[in-house]
Amino acid sequence: MVFVKDAERLAFVRMNRAGEQLLGIPREQLIGKTDFDFFPKAEAEFFVEKDRATLTGDETVDIAEEPIQTATGTRWLHTRKVPLADSTGVPRWLVGISHDITELKQHVTSLRAAKETAEAANRELEARRIAEARLETVLSENRRLARENLRIQEVERKHLARELHDELGQYLTALRMRASALRMQFGNDRPELFDGTRALIALVDETMQVVRGVIASLRPPALDAGIVAALEWLAAEFDRNGRTVCRLRVQDETIVMSEDRAIVLFRLVQEALTNVARHAAANEVIITLERTPGAYVLEVRDDGQGFDAQAIRKTSFGLAGMEERVLMLGGEIEVLSSPGAGTAIKVRLPDRLATSA
Repeated sequence: MVFVKDAERLAFVRMNRAGEQLLGIPREQLIGKTDFDFFPKAEAEFFVEKDRATLTGDETVDIAEEPIQTATGTRWLHTRKVPLADSTGVPRWLVGISHDITELKQHVTSLRAAKETAEAANRELEARRIAEARLETVLSENRRLARENLRIQEVERKHLARELHDELGQYLTALRMRASALRMQFGNDRPELFDGTRALIALVDETMQVVRGVIASLRPPALDAGIVAALEWLAAEFDRNGRTVCRLRVQDETIVMSEDRAIVLFRLVQEALTNVARHAAANEVIITLERTPGAYVLEVRDDGQGFDAQAIRKTSFGLAGMEERVLMLGGEIEVLSSPGAGTAIKVRLPDRLATSA
C-alpha cells in the first residue's frame, strides 16, 4: 500500500490500488479524508502520532509491526513513512509505504509454538536443530521479502513521479497558458488584471519548481541513465549548497550494474551526503566508485568534524538503514569516524547474490 498525505491536515491526497484493496475502501472515498474518518480513535491517534514524528523529524519513520482494521479484519503491516519537502525545505507531504506481513507474523508465531511443543516433549536437542533450520528459512525469506519490499518501493516511487510529471505537469502547464492568454487578451485595458495574471503565472512557475523537486526526490531521472550518471547528479545537486565541495571519482564511467544494486548505492550516497550537510561541517566530500572482480566498491569520505561511530551506530536510523540495504544484497559496510577526523563510509557490494541468500 502506497499513500500520500498533506502535511497540514494529514488528509489522504493519493492512494494506490493495492491500498484500496487492502482497506476495502474506494479511493474516491479516501481522498480528502483523514484517519479519523475510517479507523477507531486510538488507532487513528497512533497513525497521526507517527505522521507528526515523520514530518517534524525530517527523516524516515519505520514501524515494524502496525495493526490496522480493514474490511476483512485486523491486518499487520510493516510501514515506512517519509517526509517530502518543497524547494524551501519545508515538509509539504508525507509518503507512506506499507507491506502486509500478517501471514509472515502468523508463520513466525507458529514456529515458536512448534519449538515450545518440541521442548515440552523432552526432545530439546532435536527441536532446537529443527527450530534453527526453520528460523534460517524465515530469515532468508525475510531478506527476500525485504529486498522485494525495497523493489516495490522504488517501483511505486517511479510510478508516482511519472504520474506527478504527466498529470500535474499538464494541469500546471495548461493553467499557465490560460493565464498568459488572459493577460494578452485583456491586460492592456485592465491594469489590475494584468498584474493579477502576472502574479498567477509567477505562482504557477514556482509550483512547477516544487513539483520538479518532489519528482527528483521520489525518483531522480538520472537513475535511468545508470549509476555513474545518478552519482554525478547527486554530486552536482550537493555542490549547489555552496558550502561543501563534492567530488566524484569513478574508475570506469561505463560501469553497469543491476538496478537493485544501483538503487542501493544511490540511496546510500544520498543518505551520506544528507548527513554531511547536516552534521559534518566539512569542506570537501569525495565519492569513489570502482569495479573489482566480483564486486562494486563505493566510498564516501569527508573531512568534517567526525563522530563516535560506535555510539552513533546504536541510535542513528540513517546508518541502520544503510546497513540494512547493503546486507540485504549480501554486501559489507564499514563506517570509520572519530571526533575531529572526518568520516568514511565504505561499501562492498557483490555483483550477484549468493545462492544461500
